[in-house]
Amino acid sequence: MYLCIRLGLCLLLAVTGMAHASQSEPLPPTEAVQTNSPLGLLRRIYTLPNPDFNAFHDPERRSIFYTARIDKLVKRAENCYRARWGMTDLDFDFIVPGQDYYIRGLDITITEQQYDFARARVIFDNMDEPIVLYYYFHCLDGRWLIDEVVYQGRPLSKALELACQP
Repeated sequence: MYLCIRLGLCLLLAVTGMAHASQSEPLPPTEAVQTNSPLGLLRRIYTLPNPDFNAFHDPERRSIFYTARIDKLVKRAENCYRARWGMTDLDFDFIVPGQDYYIRGLDITITEQQYDFARARVIFDNMDEPIVLYYYFHCLDGRWLIDEVVYQGRPLSKALELACQP
């Protein structure tokens, strides 16, 4: 019964959310963006002109956006960076690959959504380089969370596992 209620809540959230957003649509202020849907999470992260990198890098906020699995991998990689190189933060994320950004043509599309799983594609040009990211979500306890991001065929989880390799 509990599982049925959880799945029903996730489905209700999925059905009532929009399935597509583009840069041509005005986005509400960050604090007003509803985050309890895959599209809501991505719209909050990709609030332009400055994406919310702290959704990934801030340990206090990461659990709002990412699953415990990703959080654990990030913490492990950060600990290794600290021990090996004396760095307090990771020097990468999959929100905007690369060091600099100037995002144009943002397009967010939910490509698949079921009871407790969703997939989205985020496309944009960053400094005239086309970027395509694939986000995978799980609905856990009525909350949609990012469980994987894939860039150029490489999963974020794998990048985090290998982050401290020589």
